[in-house]
Amino acid sequence: MVMEVEPPEEAPPGSDERTIRERRIEFYRRRGARPLDVPVYRVPHLSDNGTGELMLLAVPSSEGGLPSGEELQALVRALYVEGYGLSTDHPL
Repeated sequence: MVMEVEPPEEAPPGSDERTIRERRIEFYRRRGARPLDVPVYRVPHLSDNGTGELMLLAVPSSEGGLPSGEELQALVRALYVEGYGLSTDHPL
């Protein structure tokens, strides 16, 4: 299972939005989710032509591992192509 979440550091310090984002991530972490090693994960806004930065969290597989290397690249590519409907040659 993979989750896209808003990074807390993108919200103003001390704001309600930052607290909500931190609590959401902690909720997923308590249930076994771990951050994926994706340095920058940007997604298209559905309402305009802009993009936004998100974090990716995943629950480790039954073998206990998280995707890495080519497997992680394929996962991110699938999120862009299948999840957002982007073409395989899209700049993101």
